[in-house]
Amino acid sequence: MLATFNSPHTDMSSPRTDIDASWNAETLRAQCKAFLDGTIASKPYLCVASLSTADGRAIALASARRDDDANRIAAMASSLLALSESFSRQILRSPCKYSMLATEHGVIVTVRVPSAKRMHALSIAADNSEMLALVLRHALDTAARLAGILDRSPL
Repeated sequence: MLATFNSPHTDMSSPRTDIDASWNAETLRAQCKAFLDGTIASKPYLCVASLSTADGRAIALASARRDDDANRIAAMASSLLALSESFSRQILRSPCKYSMLATEHGVIVTVRVPSAKRMHALSIAADNSEMLALVLRHALDTAARLAGILDRSPL
């Protein structure tokens, strides 16, 4: 004899809201990915743009290289953001606006996306052909535009 139980997946009388939620999450990911792809394509000095949740889950990645790991980048970006925010509160008793890493090959800017929920981080990497101030401005503007996309989402 087979046992039966009620769950949203076996009870045919109730609609499966998990399908709708999954579709919305995938739609949001696709919109963010398309936006980041356009961002990378529009500026030749940009190498990587990564949108992640503040707790390190990848939402979207656009990269000029094909071998970047979205999950690994998201985890590192959220760790960097958390460390920067803790450090700025400890040292200056002030919230962190963004974090910048300067390397031999370029710069990485990580900002918290200013959406209503403030649950996302954006990291943008650029080669050293552009001035740091312009890369920072581009990262802040991109984060603001992503906030508009995220705030329109039902998620």
